[in-house]
Amino acid sequence: MRRRAPLALFILVGMMVAWPVHAHGQVADSSTRLTAVALTEADLPAGLTLDQGHSGLRPGENGEPSYLATFVGNGTGPLPIMGVINIVSESPDPMVALDRLTDRFRTGLGGTPTELAAPGLGEGSHAFTVTRAMMGGAMTASTVFVAIRHADLVAGVAVTSLGDTAQTDLALSLAQSVDKRLVAALRPGT
Repeated sequence: MRRRAPLALFILVGMMVAWPVHAHGQVADSSTRLTAVALTEADLPAGLTLDQGHSGLRPGENGEPSYLATFVGNGTGPLPIMGVINIVSESPDPMVALDRLTDRFRTGLGGTPTELAAPGLGEGSHAFTVTRAMMGGAMTASTVFVAIRHADLVAGVAVTSLGDTAQTDLALSLAQSVDKRLVAALRPGT
């Protein structure tokens, strides 16, 4: 039961900020590029599994092609990491999309965000942490969110963990992996 509470909590946090689920394949034109950029289980620490029910291709909030990957703790890895959310989307106005994505997480997570120095990724980036009491104060969860922009692609990585110590190093490392993939996806011929 102790492992299930964090899983349920992470899924609830993810649902607060995730786009609505639509049938997979609605944005087929961009599927190859978006999925190539997204994180996979191989990128993550042991103990995190792709949640198929909360992952996949879907239109973003303004209809732009997007891919959402949600990874949840499967009980085999060490605490405190509860889960990781990775969002990759195309946008005709990526500067605005970067700000909207960051604001959506900042608002959806609640608590009082603490801005981090922009991590110097992509053509633009934002980062913040937030820690908040959950379940009536019975536990604390921390989230680090990093958003990146390259050309018409915008990506975000959120790492949620138990306790009041945010997993900043992991979130930045994962964001760097996504950043490298964004650059590769934008090279001619890819």
